[in-house]
Amino acid sequence: MIRKLLNRDIDRVTDIWLKTNLKAHYFISNQYWKSDYELVKEMMSQSEVC
Repeated sequence: MIRKLLNRDIDRVTDIWLKTNLKAHYFISNQYWKSDYELVKEMMSQSEVC
């Protein structure tokens, strides 16, 4: 089922974002993605994601 992103989903979605970027962009330092984790988490909570 597809639905709007809820606040309770933010941690899980951000974890998926991180794991996917680490795997897809293996040529970029892991620290680069990990350092943006909290920022992305905050931005997701402020965005309308469907």
